[in-house]
This record gives sequence, C-alpha cells and structure tokens, in this order.
Amino acid sequence: MNVMYIGLGRIGLPQALVSADAGHIVYGVDNSIDNIILLSEAKTPFYEPLMDELLQKHINNNFTIFNEIKMAPKKVDLLFFTLGTGIPVYPEKLDLSEIESLLDEVIKSISAKVYIFRTTLPVGTVDALSKRYQNKNFAFVPERLVEGNAIAEERQLPKIIGTYNDYSFNLISKFFISIGGDIIRVKNPRTAEFCKLTDNSYRNLIFSFSNDIAIAAETNKIDVYEVISSVNNGYERNNIMTPGPVSGYCLGKDPYIFEYSFPDNISKNHSVIYKARKNNDYLYKYFSKKAAELTPKIISILGVSFKADIDDFRMSHTHNIIEEIESELPGCIIKIYDPFISSNKYTNQYNENISVLTINDINDTNLFETDLLMILTPHKEIKNIDRKLLFDLLEIKEPAIFDAWNVWSDLNEKYEKYSSFGRGS
Repeated sequence: MNVMYIGLGRIGLPQALVSADAGHIVYGVDNSIDNIILLSEAKTPFYEPLMDELLQKHINNNFTIFNEIKMAPKKVDLLFFTLGTGIPVYPEKLDLSEIESLLDEVIKSISAKVYIFRTTLPVGTVDALSKRYQNKNFAFVPERLVEGNAIAEERQLPKIIGTYNDYSFNLISKFFISIGGDIIRVKNPRTAEFCKLTDNSYRNLIFSFSNDIAIAAETNKIDVYEVISSVNNGYERNNIMTPGPVSGYCLGKDPYIFEYSFPDNISKNHSVIYKARKNNDYLYKYFSKKAAELTPKIISILGVSFKADIDDFRMSHTHNIIEEIESELPGCIIKIYDPFISSNKYTNQYNENISVLTINDINDTNLFETDLLMILTPHKEIKNIDRKLLFDLLEIKEPAIFDAWNVWSDLNEKYEKYSSFGRGS
C-alpha cells in the first residue's frame, strides 16, 4: 500500500519505518526542517532501538520525506496523523485548532481512502471532524507504544481499530496484518478514542496508588517496599507497583483529557482518574518540601528524563520539581546531570536556563559539591555508578541524599544521610 504519516516525531517516525520495513511505500511529512535534514542524511533525531538500521535501509528507497504537505503525493491509500496533542489546562477546553487547520490543509492537498488518527484526542473528536467532511472516511487507531521499545511494540501489540464502515476497517486491518499484532475491531472511532484514554489513565491510576501508600508509609515510619513485597508475595490478586514520579507526554496529560468525557455532576467533583493525576502532580511539591526541610544552598539533581534510559525531557517531573524547589528555596543553586543532556531537540530544554548548571559526567566531582543529591530518574548510568568512587566521594563531601526510586538502596544501612521515597523506617 501507499501510506503517509503526518508527523515524524517520537511516535510517527518509528511507525513509518516499521511500515516501510513491511514492504509498503511510505511518505512522511514533518514541518521541522532540522528533522527533515537529519532524516535525509539517514541520521535519527532521537534514540530508539533498531531505528538507525531501518532508517538507513529505507530512506529514499520506499521511505520518502517532505517538509511541506503540498510537496507530498496527492493520492495515498491510508493517511495517518501522528502528531502530539496540546496540553490541557482542565477545565478549559483543549485547543484542537492546530489539528483542525492541519486537517483542512491535508484534505485540500491529499486524497486518501481513509484518514486515520493515532494521537490522543478527547472522546468524540473524530465524530466532529467527520461531520465536517462527510464524503471522507475517518478512523481512530490508538497508538499505545512506549518510548524505548516503539518499533518492537508496533510489530507486536494488538491494533484497536474504530471505523464507521466495513470498507475502512477492511483496508486498515489488511495494512496492520502486514505489520503484526492481533486486530481488535471496536464499534466506532469514539470507542477507540475511549480505549486510548483508558489505557494511560489506568496506568496513571495504579502508580498513584503506590505513591499514596508511600507517603502514608513515610508518615507512619513504615518501609513501603517491605509492605509491597509482603502483600504481593504469593497473592496473585495483587500486583502493586513500587512508587516513584509519574510524568511524560502521555501519562502527564491523558488523564486530564479523559476528564472531559465525564458528565458535569461528576467532573465538578472530579473523577478518580483526575484525582489520581492530581495526586501524582502533588508528588512534585512533596519532594520539594522534603528538600526545603534540609535548607540546602546547593542541590544536585540526577536525572531529567521522564523515565529511565529515555532521551526525552518533555513534561518530565524533574522540570516541575525544580520549579517547586526554586519557589521554596529562592537563591538555591541547582546542578543537574543526565546522560542525555543536549543530545537532541527533546533534551535541550535547560541550555539557556542560567539558574541551572548542567554537568555532563556523573563522575565529575563538582556534582558532589552539594548539600543535597536528589535522584529523580533511575537511568542505568545513575543506578550503576561505581560504588567505590561513590563511597569515596560521599565520605569526603557528605551530602544528604534523597532517592526517589530506591536505586541506591544499598546505601540504606551504610550511609546515615541517605533516604529514599517510601522508606519511613
């Protein structure tokens, strides 16, 4: 088939390359000229396992890229929208004008047998868009890929397909059968939109539960890791997660988008989905207050990405925690280390922030010239720091340590000034 992807970012690019590798003729459109230049030179704009190999194999063969929609082919079988949604400020209405104007431009320029949305949208968005273009076929196929494993998951995960007619479903399912993963048909695009929001909101909810009991455990001088291990052990009905910050471009916003789906009598008091996201947001203030209690003049933060071993700082909890610390401790010097700093456009967010000092080497002794070390992202470089070097530095510098992820738990009995989230004992 001839397929097109509008948006070649963290999710669109892996999908496009998997499609090319399945033998399809693939066109990609992205408005970032920097992105287009990198891709045309067979260079990836961010890290994703297998992506380098696929890009070098398919670029300018069966994968062709364009910087403007008007430059792209005029007819394709399937056209996928793989752009990110805006960030809601609930209860204000989510601004979808950018997607609406883009759709106008696309439909004027490109004739597709089916136009398919894979980005997160409020429930009913595709219904509204399809009414504006009643002679066009629309569908929603939720993207459920995790950064760091997107290519493998695109080939393996089930595809939930919501369409208005059999023609669209048959065409889309034929395409995804060639990609891999089971095909799940739901009644319509509205149901598929709801599936997408349910996925991320559920994950946010279960993480929120773990964070709540971690805060309660600290208050009552109980080790939440002991509790979780004990109640999960041999008890199949439990699968309680360990605690830690919950953020990123999906879990950070999708629960708020889901809140638009509830009736007024619920949304005025807020759903458990909304409250769970607010609880996870509260963790930022909770951590900053723990830091402020120590009245540090210098804080070193280890980890900026929203999750471990991913080169993406967007909507990361670390941003929010730093903002809270700056509010709690005006004038405090903040140093940050992350192995991915300045590696791509997703990790350049602190380059011009003069109140934050960036350090590129975890072994740099300047990082340990601090009153407080905060581990906020459990990158493997942070988890696996040479312990002899670490203990030598701690013996000399003697900073307090707050470990949000329990990754240096071996320090718990060995270093008096070590604490980790949820270990109240």
